[in-house]
Amino acid sequence: MQASGPSGYTDELKELPDRYWSTGDLRDFMAEASPFIMRYCRRRLSRDDDLIGDFYVHFYERAPRCLEHYKSRQDIPFTGYLATYLRHEFLNYVRSARQVEVHETPTAEFFGREAQSTATSIPATPHDLAIDRAVEALPLHTRLPLKLYYGMELNIAELQEIAELHSQPADAAAFMANYRARRLQRSERTRRIEDRSAHLTYLIHRRPGTEDRRRWSRWKNRLNDMLIIKRGVMSTGELSRLFGVSKSTIARRMEQAQRVIRGGTEL
Repeated sequence: MQASGPSGYTDELKELPDRYWSTGDLRDFMAEASPFIMRYCRRRLSRDDDLIGDFYVHFYERAPRCLEHYKSRQDIPFTGYLATYLRHEFLNYVRSARQVEVHETPTAEFFGREAQSTATSIPATPHDLAIDRAVEALPLHTRLPLKLYYGMELNIAELQEIAELHSQPADAAAFMANYRARRLQRSERTRRIEDRSAHLTYLIHRRPGTEDRRRWSRWKNRLNDMLIIKRGVMSTGELSRLFGVSKSTIARRMEQAQRVIRGGTEL
């Protein structure tokens, strides 16, 4: 039930603190509050979805403290209090974490097509959008391993699951920091390879018909082969430990997911 003040302000999250204090169920609180948290972060704090995702996991471990502090601040609407708390926590997080921008790798890469630059903004094709929709339609237990393996951006439900899979919130934050670093490493590797390939293309067109041109063409073909993503951001062994299942189960889930996606998007 939402409550409105005399100015017409709606405290849309008014009921959540009492429910949490009564049950101690943090997952329930985050499930209800997450849409507002993500909306506020995107509209007021940052346009970087990676940074917002990392901050969401960071805040997850601090939500109990946020709610505990609110016990002495109940004279103000909880929604407004939470927005202020998020803003201050976000600014502190950015200052301490020194976040680095990471560009999302096109989803199409993990189906064997040549990788495109992660350093440039490439408009998504209808085919790529169809793949993205097919991935998001997968069940969480199948979708999350697939996304982690291929280094894709995580949504609210997936970030919440990451937090729940770790016994300590600090471990979940460390996991996300490592995941982000690996994505950045792959992005930089791809960028370096593409820079070399572009330089070879320039040399090939500058000196056509020479022996050097044939050698440069061979080198360029090898670089293009390297741009095909052959291994994931996370290994199946790491995923099996995270989810508490065997490596064969992880591999089977990803194979099933890719079959569904290929079938649904006519790859």
